[in-house]
Amino acid sequence: MAGDKDDSKTKCFVDHAYGFHADDFRVSMYYLRCADMAIWAQENDPSLPHPDGLFMPIAYLYRHSIELALKSIIRTMYNAQRLSELPEGVLEKHGIISLWNIVRPVLIETWPNEDRTPVNNTQALLESLQRIDKSGQNLRYSHQKNGNKTSDKYPKIIRLELLKQAMHEVYNFITSCESAYCEEWQNLD
Repeated sequence: MAGDKDDSKTKCFVDHAYGFHADDFRVSMYYLRCADMAIWAQENDPSLPHPDGLFMPIAYLYRHSIELALKSIIRTMYNAQRLSELPEGVLEKHGIISLWNIVRPVLIETWPNEDRTPVNNTQALLESLQRIDKSGQNLRYSHQKNGNKTSDKYPKIIRLELLKQAMHEVYNFITSCESAYCEEWQNLD
């Protein structure tokens, strides 16, 4: 499958992407990028059918990107000694509110006098995602284990470009904060 062409626009150097630099931060960027690419293709390719069926995969990619970004910032907060310990088991689960409940107080403690709008907006978006997909499974499957349709919790109409904008705001907020903690961590060494 690797082939011998080096000019392929779809040839992936998997070792480069995941072998040398694999961490949740980088992988979260790839999920975000993939969702963006799907929306871009829908907006720019007139031959594509109506996007109704794209909500689940695109929302899943964005949700997973945010989940990984939260896990990454938690690890970075720990390394920067902003958390005394990594919460047991939470990094192995998919509850974004559980992750956010670890991150939020540290953000507020770090920047107590800053405008809380980004924190509150992030909270609101994550709560919306949690209502749609509490376990990280509803955006992956058409039915829950009990047989109920997962789409019962979805919004009835959504503009994918607005979803993209909201997800980027949250993603950029989380990763910008993580950059500050990375700097603290580096200064500890």
